[in-house]
Amino acid sequence: MLSTLRNRFGIPGVISVIALVFAMIGGAYAANHKGGASASAKAKTKVGPRGPRGKPGPAGPQGQPGPKGETGATGPEGKAGPPGKDGATGFAQVLPSGETLTGVWGTSGGPNTGEGDVSMVSISFPFLVGASPTVYQVWESGTIGVKIPPSGTPAPAEETEIGENCPGSAATPEAEPGILCVYTTTETGASINLSGSFEGARPYGAVLPFRVFGSAGYAKGTWAVTAE
Repeated sequence: MLSTLRNRFGIPGVISVIALVFAMIGGAYAANHKGGASASAKAKTKVGPRGPRGKPGPAGPQGQPGPKGETGATGPEGKAGPPGKDGATGFAQVLPSGETLTGVWGTSGGPNTGEGDVSMVSISFPFLVGASPTVYQVWESGTIGVKIPPSGTPAPAEETEIGENCPGSAATPEAEPGILCVYTTTETGASINLSGSFEGARPYGAVLPFRVFGSAGYAKGTWAVTAE
């Protein structure tokens, strides 16, 4: 066979053919043994123990808000709480000693007012003034007036010098400590009632009875009270 190849291709051709055959045989052998080695290596590989947990990664971006949920059912009514403490009385503040309150007053008759009917004038203090004050009615001059005693006590003289107790006037009402001065600017068909229906002043105010002579009678003025 070799002599035939030599005669046909010559020495170089024979060598080339032999080299080609060996190359083909070697490639097939390598391919077969390579696959076997890989399979064998895979078969022999063992899984090692789990490694430690890695550090947490950075927080991702905030997601979009979800849709609004449905309104839940009303819960059961809670238990009643304990009673609260009693609040302060309406007159929680007391007028400081020597401080003065001032205001206005007025009264008038009406369609059904008869001769000599009594009309009440209410004077209320926004603060307590301590003890019940002594009351004087003062005419506009601020020097002449009359002390109004509570019912059951003797009525004073018709006119009395009271400038030291009520040193002000209807325009600028003033009163000494412990005194309520009722300044009168107008008395037309009306006068303060001294018949004993006045009950006296209180630390929170007074109600003055005026005798009104007919529907056209009226009276008005200002007042001042000073805390003792």
